[in-house]
Amino acid sequence: KIGEEGQFLMHTRLMLYMEQGNTLHLLRCVPRTWLEDGKKIELAGVASYFGTLDLTVHSRVAQGVIEASVSCDADRRPATVVFRLPHPDEKRALSVEGGRYDADREEVIVEDFSGNATIVARFS
Repeated sequence: KIGEEGQFLMHTRLMLYMEQGNTLHLLRCVPRTWLEDGKKIELAGVASYFGTLDLTVHSRVAQGVIEASVSCDADRRPATVVFRLPHPDEKRALSVEGGRYDADREEVIVEDFSGNATIVARFS
């Protein structure tokens, strides 16, 4: 039973954040329902290969916006951060501030990560 519980926790962690080489992937496998209007995802002081990180995502899709921010001030911070921001109704962003948007993958890529990033995705 302990092994199964450990696997459940590890799978949940990988849904929210995952290190891959020098890249930090955020929200890679979160369900769309987690980003319905008014919902918020918050991680505070979680341990990662890149040091302690904080993540906040706030969905205001009724106003056409999903906002996300991450901070990781460790000396060993990632070079790239990739946010996956799946709209609950499968809409593609019309514009994105804070990174390069890949509509096919619903990802925002922040290259040359300085330790803090804020993403604002606007939808119709």
